[in-house]
Amino acid sequence: MRKLLLTAYGLCSEEIRSAFFKLVPKDFKDLNIGIISTSQPKLKEKHPQMISVKNTFHEIGFKNVEFIDIEFENILKLKKYDVIFLNGGYPFYLIYHLKKSGADIIINELINDGKIVVGLSAGSIALGPDNEMCNYIYPEDNTFGVTDLSALSAIDIRIYPHYKEHCGINPNLEKRILEFELKYNCKVTRLNNNQAILVLDDTVEKIG
Repeated sequence: MRKLLLTAYGLCSEEIRSAFFKLVPKDFKDLNIGIISTSQPKLKEKHPQMISVKNTFHEIGFKNVEFIDIEFENILKLKKYDVIFLNGGYPFYLIYHLKKSGADIIINELINDGKIVVGLSAGSIALGPDNEMCNYIYPEDNTFGVTDLSALSAIDIRIYPHYKEHCGINPNLEKRILEFELKYNCKVTRLNNNQAILVLDDTVEKIG
């Protein structure tokens, strides 16, 4: 059974936390949490967002929380985690190293085995079918020059995170997303910071 939570801003609200707790067993405190820190290429686990995510897990009762950087660490370490948290940052960088390291294969195997996977922003994009949307709207971020834009395909949903927040900065954003949807004949799920997508096997629920 697939157990996924695609978020724009992590476990940032009571409603999203309640959705997360639908994925975990009642006796959850001893579960092992692995936060993938690769998406922040410079600061890694020292990035304030990484620290905030780890603190949030501690606050809601989890004891065993650690970081893993799949760019440099042994990806087999992923198999020891009950919950994998794909943190936010740079989607091109994250997806590139997920695929280069082979972590994408292991994560999909773990999803098929019923392990819980949570995405935050870039992490949610990585769980989708591809990174075509980012390449269309933000081509300058494709610093690796990758042409294979496929992602993990854990779910056939394309996420645009921080939608409301980014529209406040870029008034042309909705126009660009609509152009992308028309060009690629697809749908983009726009998530504000207080929204998420909960996936329980084939059941998909929008939160917030």
